[in-house]
Amino acid sequence: CETLQLSFDYEADMDFSALDAYAWMPAQAGAPDDSETQGDSQGHAWVIDAVDTELARKGYRLDRDAPDFLVSFEASLERQSTLSLLFTLADSQRFLWRGTAHDKAYPARNPAAEEKRIRTAVGRLLEQFPPL
Repeated sequence: CETLQLSFDYEADMDFSALDAYAWMPAQAGAPDDSETQGDSQGHAWVIDAVDTELARKGYRLDRDAPDFLVSFEASLERQSTLSLLFTLADSQRFLWRGTAHDKAYPARNPAAEEKRIRTAVGRLLEQFPPL
């Protein structure tokens, strides 16, 4: 039974073919602590690894010094099972693309199943990046 629901939004006027390199958005100093999302460091590591893997597969390179766009994410992996990826221009932080996956199934309790679920969600989201 397919329970993964996806939604997307993007800047229609953006020339996505000009993008080559990305970096992860630096952590915001003084950002509110969300114990539900911040407490799952293993889940967050899986998200980061899955995004890095998928973007590399698509030909994007990780460049912390001179990125074209920045990547960030919000994840609620325990109760709501929602993952949002947000891409912004590196120089202006202007919105580029957002993909959100919401899984209505009860969260997996075993680590291997949870990692697979995260990788599946990231893969399905990034199938739509860049938008056609």
